This record gives sequence, C-alpha cells and structure tokens, in this order.
Amino acid sequence: MSLASACSARGAVARAAAGSTSRYTLAAIILISLGAAARVEAAQPSEETIRAARTEIARMSEPELRSLLNYFAECTDRTSLNQAVRQACKSAFLKYQTEFGGKRTVDKLIAEQEELGDIQRTFRATGQSTDSTYVETVDRQLRQAVGDALKAASNR
Repeated sequence: MSLASACSARGAVARAAAGSTSRYTLAAIILISLGAAARVEAAQPSEETIRAARTEIARMSEPELRSLLNYFAECTDRTSLNQAVRQACKSAFLKYQTEFGGKRTVDKLIAEQEELGDIQRTFRATGQSTDSTYVETVDRQLRQAVGDALKAASNR
C-alpha cells in the first residue's frame, strides 16, 4: 500500500469513527485505497425482501404513496456525482422518513439502496467503473409498485 493510500484509508477510518461516513462507504474507500477490484459484492436484498416491500407499498395510504413517489422522482440517479442531485435525493428521503418512514421492509430496502448508491458513487469518483444495474432494477421495481398502488388507490 502506498503512503497516499495509507493516509486516505486512515482518514476514512477517522471519518467513520466520527460518524460522518457509513460503514459501506468506508469499506469502498479502503478497497480503493488498497487497489482492489472495483466490483463491489455488497449484500443484495432477496426476491422475498423485494416482494415484501412491494406488498407494503400496496397497503400504503395515498399521501404516503405520493411522498414515496416524490422521493423516487428526486432520486433518479443514486450514483450521481453532482452534489445538488445527491442533496435533493437525501432531502426527499429524510422528508419521506420523517412523515411516514419506519422500520418496515420497504424503509430498510430504500436505506440499503442509498448505501449501495454511496458505494458506487465512491468508486465512480475515483474513476473506477461500477455496475449499477442492480440498484436501478430494484428502484424500478419499487417505482412500479408505487405506480400500481396509486392506480389502485384512485380506482377505490
């Protein structure tokens, strides 16, 4: 490990200890510092978890669905390096969580998606390629569930 890499890793550890860096982002920074491959094999939710989240979405009230829809509208690209895009996404997530969020499967899944986006953004910021198709696929499934639930709610 080079001296610069060691300093970067030490800085990342210090930020994590201070609570300003997630453990997943910290892991990505350390892997980059060590020159590890850019492909991150993060824990991905099972199909069962995604189905459970879709079921929870189907049971949401219309105001909650609209809040979740606003969140997804702001978070079209979780891996964006643009600070304004990232801030809008985080603000929409905090608003949704404050109004309706809890410890449901869908809330945990969204938080995991945010973590995966952070990891991929960290790799992209260093010029390494990442595969964001998994994050995009799960987001698309959740967006579709929100759309389906809103249609069902309007038909009631």
